[in-house]
Order: sequence, then C-alpha cells, then structure tokens
Amino acid sequence: MEHTLTDVPATPSARSRWGWLDASGRWLWLDALKGIGIIAVVIGHVIDRDAARMVFLWHMPLFFFVAGLVIKPDANGRRFAREKAARLLVPYAVFLVLLSGPDAVAVLSSGHVRDAMTFIASRLAGGKTLYGWLAAFWFVTCLYLTQLVVNACVLRWRPRTVSVLMVAMLVLAYANQLLLPRAWLPWGANVVLFAAPLVYLGVRCRPVLDGRAWWLALPLAIAGLALVFMHVIEAPDMKYSRYGTPVLALVLGMAVVMSLVVLARRWLDGGVVAVALAKLGEVSLLIMFLHMAVQQTLDERLGVHDVSLRIVIALVVPTLLYAVLARFDVSRRFLLGLPARGARVASIEAVRVRTSTS
Repeated sequence: MEHTLTDVPATPSARSRWGWLDASGRWLWLDALKGIGIIAVVIGHVIDRDAARMVFLWHMPLFFFVAGLVIKPDANGRRFAREKAARLLVPYAVFLVLLSGPDAVAVLSSGHVRDAMTFIASRLAGGKTLYGWLAAFWFVTCLYLTQLVVNACVLRWRPRTVSVLMVAMLVLAYANQLLLPRAWLPWGANVVLFAAPLVYLGVRCRPVLDGRAWWLALPLAIAGLALVFMHVIEAPDMKYSRYGTPVLALVLGMAVVMSLVVLARRWLDGGVVAVALAKLGEVSLLIMFLHMAVQQTLDERLGVHDVSLRIVIALVVPTLLYAVLARFDVSRRFLLGLPARGARVASIEAVRVRTSTS
C-alpha cells in the first residue's frame, strides 16, 4: 500500500503524466486517493451495516485497483515475492501476534484444548476466519497473493491472453459465490480470483490515465451508489467471497473507483486537504492493522459510542503512532514494512536523478 517513484516506469513523461511529487518522492493525488479509501474502510467498520453497503461497493476494489496502478513487474519472481513479503507479510505477522494477545490469554486460561487448537488454526489460516481486532487482516494476505499472480501473468503472457485469463478468474469467483459459498482457502486465496482482475485492470489503465473517457464513469458511479442505497443491487463483501450482484456490482463499483481517480487527479494534486488525505494514504497499512482494535476498544471498553468520534480517533491514533515508528529502523522493518531510513533516502535520490535526466 506504499508507492514510490520506483513503482512506476521512469519515462520522460512519467512525472507530468502522474502529477506532482512531494518531498519524499510520492504522488500526492495517489496517496490522497488511498487516504479516501482508508477513511471509507474505517467508516465501513463503524457505521451501521446496512448504511455501509454503499462504501462496500467500492472501498476494497479501490485498493486493489491502486495496487495495479503502481505495481512494478519483476522477472525475478523470488525477489518480487521476497520484497512484497517484507512490505506486507512481516508487519502482518507481527501485528497478528500482538493483537491476538488478549484472546490468547482468554483461550489459554479457559484450559480447553479444542478452543486453543481452533484459536491457533484461525491465526494460521487467516482470511475469513479472522474477526474482531483482526477483521481487516484478510486484505493484506490476499493482496500479497494477488500481486504474485498478476506479476507472473503479465510477465509470462501477452495482454490479450492475460485478459482472457482474468475473465476466467472472474467466472470462477462468481461460481465460488453462487455455487460453493462455503468454500474458502487460507489467507483469502480464493478471493484472489476476484481481486486479480481488479489489479490487472489497474495495470491496463495506467497508460491511459489522461483519457477524457474517464469522466464517463461519473454518471455510472452515481447510479451505482443509488442502486445500492435502494437495495436494487447487492454490494460486495470480498472477505467472505460475496461479490455482490454478478458483473453489475463490479462494473458500478469500478465506476466509483475510476470517478475517484478522476476527481483526485483533478482536485487533490495540491493544497491542505490533499496533503492531509495523502498522509492518511501513506499510513493506510498501519490504519488497516489497527483501526478495529482502536474503535472497538473505544466502544466496548471505554464507553465512547459516538460514531464520528470513533472514526476520527481510529484514524488519528495510527497516524500519530506511524510518526514515532518511522523514526526507528527496527520498527520500520517489522511494524511498517519499510526499509531503513538510509536505504529509503538513497533509493529516492537515485530515482530522482534517473527521472530528471531521462
């Protein structure tokens, strides 16, 4: 969920096409877009489930689509897997252990072997078996597996072949939803069937971000949100292999995503609001890990039941914590999935030189 200059082609037109870069080598509008996405994730987990359906139509597809926009295919599959594991799986494992602590104490103190085995199995399997403070963790392992699949596909086959494969994956995803709704795989691996086409769509859309046709997504987006609000179509809940009204929910959800891309590029390429949203986007992975623990603790243990206040605190606490953790190499590596500060600066400067001379 982090992007840098190295995540997109360093072509002569890359800087003008993608927009304004901040001091750390990040595209402001893209981080702001992720900021909107992570706000939607928090809102979707705090507000009433029925009201959250309009958010569920697009918030997780947005993150997979953005992953496709910034992915940099690597012919060295092992290196690609290792780097993505350092970025995603290392902090996933650390926070999984840390946030499982209270439940682990309760299970162990009960003395029931079966409960202990179920608890351990759930943490190893991940995906849809995680709940409570860990409810959003499914996304991280699913994103990791999806990136591996898309990387392998785009390097091995021509775009037309990959497109056919992605359509076939969507068919299988809907078959999972409609014919085998209880079938699932550890780490949300079955959800890759639906997520991979979203990532690949981001890959294919990357060269045409300047196309005026993107504005046509706006009326479709409005229609999609209205149809979900009126219960005409079902919104997806990807974690549980529920992808909404087949095809229609996908098309309308991506219309919302593409509309947000248009609006972010147009109005979030500078200014105070863009910077604030971009900071949330930069911290989005940490917010993904911690927001459920924060908001449920406020609601269930501290008596803070105001929805708006819980949303704000669930965003602010991880953001403040990020500022502290980013100062130390150990916490950067194990809690944020980031390289050491020296390595980060060297990488940014190297790419800046390459971009400015290309």
